[in-house]
Amino acid sequence: MSLSPDASVAPRSSVLVGRDEVMLVCLDALDDARSGTGSTVVVRGGAGVGKSAVLREFGRMAEAAGTATVLSAGGCYSEQDCDFGLVERLFPKLGGVAHTPTSALQLSHDGGKPVVVIVDDLQWGDRRSLRWLSVLAEQATQLPVVLVAAVCDGVLGAGGSEVEDILFAGSHHVRLGGVDRSGVRLMLERLRGERPSESVVTECLRDTRGIPRLVAAFAHGDNGGVALSTRVRLRRAGPVAQDLFACVAVFGQVSVDEAARFCGHPTAEIVTTCSTLYAAGLLEFAETEISIAQPLVRQAVLRECQPAELRALHGKAAKVLHAEGAEPIEVAQHLLRGDSNAECWVVDVLLAAAERAMSAGDPDFAARLLRRALAETQEQESPLLLFRLAEAYARTDVVEASRTLVAAVRSAPPEAAVVDLGLLDVMLLDGRGDQAAMVAAAVDNRDGTAARMLARTSWRHEDLPEPLRATEDSLLSALAAMNHAMAGLSREAVLGVATELSDRALVDTDVMLARIISSDLFVFASRLNAAQESCDPVVAVADSLRHLPVLACALAVRAHIRQRKGELVAAVRDVERALDAAVTCGLDQTGGVVRSMLARLVDISLDRGDTRGAADLLTAGQPIAADIVEPGGEVLLFARARLRAATGDFRRARTDLVRCGDLLMSKGMRNPAWVPWRGRLAVVLASMDAETSALELSAEEIAAARQWGAPATVAQALLTGSAVAPDSSLLMLDEAVELLTGSEDVFLLSRVLLRRGKLLSRSGNVVAARAELRRAHEIAAGLECEHLLGRIRAEIAAIGGKPPKTSGKGVDSLTDAESRVARLVVLGRKNREIARELFVQERTVEVHLTRAYRKLGVEGRAQLIRLFSESGGLGR
Repeated sequence: MSLSPDASVAPRSSVLVGRDEVMLVCLDALDDARSGTGSTVVVRGGAGVGKSAVLREFGRMAEAAGTATVLSAGGCYSEQDCDFGLVERLFPKLGGVAHTPTSALQLSHDGGKPVVVIVDDLQWGDRRSLRWLSVLAEQATQLPVVLVAAVCDGVLGAGGSEVEDILFAGSHHVRLGGVDRSGVRLMLERLRGERPSESVVTECLRDTRGIPRLVAAFAHGDNGGVALSTRVRLRRAGPVAQDLFACVAVFGQVSVDEAARFCGHPTAEIVTTCSTLYAAGLLEFAETEISIAQPLVRQAVLRECQPAELRALHGKAAKVLHAEGAEPIEVAQHLLRGDSNAECWVVDVLLAAAERAMSAGDPDFAARLLRRALAETQEQESPLLLFRLAEAYARTDVVEASRTLVAAVRSAPPEAAVVDLGLLDVMLLDGRGDQAAMVAAAVDNRDGTAARMLARTSWRHEDLPEPLRATEDSLLSALAAMNHAMAGLSREAVLGVATELSDRALVDTDVMLARIISSDLFVFASRLNAAQESCDPVVAVADSLRHLPVLACALAVRAHIRQRKGELVAAVRDVERALDAAVTCGLDQTGGVVRSMLARLVDISLDRGDTRGAADLLTAGQPIAADIVEPGGEVLLFARARLRAATGDFRRARTDLVRCGDLLMSKGMRNPAWVPWRGRLAVVLASMDAETSALELSAEEIAAARQWGAPATVAQALLTGSAVAPDSSLLMLDEAVELLTGSEDVFLLSRVLLRRGKLLSRSGNVVAARAELRRAHEIAAGLECEHLLGRIRAEIAAIGGKPPKTSGKGVDSLTDAESRVARLVVLGRKNREIARELFVQERTVEVHLTRAYRKLGVEGRAQLIRLFSESGGLGR
C-alpha cells in the first residue's frame, strides 16, 4: 500500500473526506501491479457520492509519485454510439484500435512501470469499448495493470451487459455512500472557510444524507445546480422515472399504488422504476412508502419547478388522495397549493380539514383552509364559511374575527346565523360590546342562543341575581358570582358556584372563561391552591389549542395566584407571557384585559422592590387619562398610586387612589379583595398627616373585609390599618397573624410578621421581635422574593440579631431533603419509587418536590431535569 518502494505508510489524501478506505484499496492494487499481478477495482455508488473525485485523486497521487503510467478517460452519454470512442481516449497511440489489450499496454508501458487505467462513468461507455475493457479486466491479473472503473448505480447505458462483465471480472468492489457527521463538519468548514455550528451540521446531514455533491450545494446555496443535475438524470432514465419522481416530490411520501394512479403507468412499471431510482440513490423506501432520499434534492426540484406546473401537480395529487378516501388534512394540503377546483367535494374537504386543524391547535392553518374554501364556494355557502372563519380568527386575531363575524351576520338570514357563544365572548373580552350586540340581535332565537347572547352583551357589574347558583350557562354563572364577589356579598355562595364551575370539562371557550373567573373567585376567597387547580388546566388546554385570548386571561390570573403565594419569578413569567399573547392576538392595548395585565406586572415589580422597573412599565404603556373610565382603569390607577407612594409622591398617589375608589364604587365594587384602595389611601393620608380621614377609611376597609370574610382580605386590611392606628396596631397584627397561620397566603403572612417584629422592637420587646422576625425569615426563605428577605434580614440586624443563614440560589437553595428528592426525579424515579428508596411517605416526597419547584421557579419534572442538567446539580 505504497506509492514508492521506500514508503511504508499509505498517504492520506488531503482533498477527499471520508474516503480513506477506497484510496487504500486502490493503492494496494497498485502495489500488487508493481509486482506483476494486476487487478480491477470497481467503485460504485449513486450520483454525487464522490466517485469521480476518488478516481481523480488516485490518478493524481500515482502520477505525482512517478511510480506508474496513468491513463484516464470517462464514458460520455452523447457518445455511446461511437465505436471505440472511450478506448481511443484512453490509448491515443492505438490509432484504429486494432491492438489487443495486451499489446496496448505494452505500447503504453514506460520503463517497466505498471499502467493505471482509470475509467469514470463506465455506464456511458460505447459497447465496443466496453467489450475491449472487459477483456482487459479478465486478463488484468496476468498483467502489470490496475483498472479502476467508476459506475453510477441505477443508471443503464447502451452497454448494460458489457458493464456487467467488467463488474464480474472486478477483483475489488467498493461502494460509496454519504460521509458521516464528522465528514460533513469538515467539508462545511473547508467550503465555507469557518467552523460550522452543530445545528448547521445537523441540518446539512439531514438534508443531504452526507452526499458530498449535495453538501457542497448546501454550503453554497446552489439549489439550481442540484435541480438541473437531477432533471438531466431523470430525463436519461426515461419518462416513467420523470413522472414518478415528480409524484414523490409533490407527495413527500407515497405508496406504489398511489404513484401508479397519479402517474398513469402500470404498477409493475412503477415498481421497476422505483428499484432503478433507489439504486441510483434518488429514492428510498420506508415500509410501503416511497420518498426522495435527500430532502435537499426534493426542495431544489420543487423550488425550480414552474409555478403553473407545480399547481397542476398538487391539484392532481388532491384528486388522487380524495378518490382513495385520504384524511381531509392530507387532501387539503394539496388543495391549498393547487389550482382552483370547481368540483363539489372540495369545499367539504376544506371544511373538514379546518375542523381538524382547530382541534389540533392550529387556527392559522384552519383560517388558510377556510379562506381557500371561500374562494372555491358558491355565494349561498359563504355565510357558513365566514362564521367558521371568524371562529378560527378568534383564537389568534381578534380584530379580524370581529370584522369577519359582522360580515357573516350581514350576509346571512337569521335562521342561517350559526354563531358560537365563545366567539361572542372574545368580542366582549376585547371591549367590542356594540358589535357583539348587533350580532346577538341578528341571530334567530329558536334555540335560545340569541337570548343568551343578549344576556352577555347587556351584562353589568351591578347585576346581582338572586339566588346565586351555577346554571347551564357557565359564563353567565361565573359573571353573576363575580358580581356578588365584587360587591362583597355571599362568599359561601360564590365559593359554591366557583367549585361547581371548576369541575366542568373544558369543552369550549365559554367553560374556559368561566373556569378562569372561578380561579379569580377562589383567590378572592383565600383559596389559592383551589384557584391554581382550576386555572392550570385552562392554561394547558388554551395553549394546546392556540387560543390566545383565553391563554392571555388564564396566564394573567395564574400570575395573580403565584404572586399571592410569593412565587414572584414565576408570576412575572406568566404575566409577560399573557401580555405577549394579548398583543399577538390583537386585544385592544387600551382595553380592560391588557390594562389589568399591565397593572399586575407593575404590582409584582413593586413586591420585588423594583420601583424603577415598575415606573418603566407605566411609562412605556398606554398613558392613564385623568378621567379614565375604561374597564381595567381602576387597577392601573391603583398600581400607579402604589408606585407613587413608594417613591414619596403622596399627593399624586392620593389623587390616583381617590379616582380609583370613585370608579370602583360607581360600579358597585365594594369588596377590598379586588382592589384594597381604602386601606392604601388611608396609609397615604396618614403619611400626609390627615390622621382622622386615614382612620375613617381604614375602619371602612376593615369592615368591608370582615363582611366578605376571607382571611387574607381581613388580614390585608388589618396590616394597612396597623400603619394608621398606632394604639391598636399590635392587636390588629396579632389578629392578622392568627388569621393567616396555616393558610395558603404565606407571602402576606411573612409581611405581617415583619411589620409586627418591627413594632415589637420599637416598643422595646427585642426578644419577641427577634422571634417574629425569624419566623418571617423562615417563611420568606422559601419564597421567590429576595427584596422581602433582605428587608427581614436588615431588621434582624438592626436589633442586634444575627440573620439566619440562607442557602444559595438555584439548585444550591434546596435543603438536603429537597435536593435528594430532586436528584432522584432527575434520574427518572417516580414519586412512589422515591418514597420507597428514602423510607418516607409519598406525601412527604410531594411536599419536598413542590418546595423545590417553587424555589427553582420551575413548573414540572421536565423543567427540573433541564435546570439540573444546565447547572450541574446532579453532582451535588
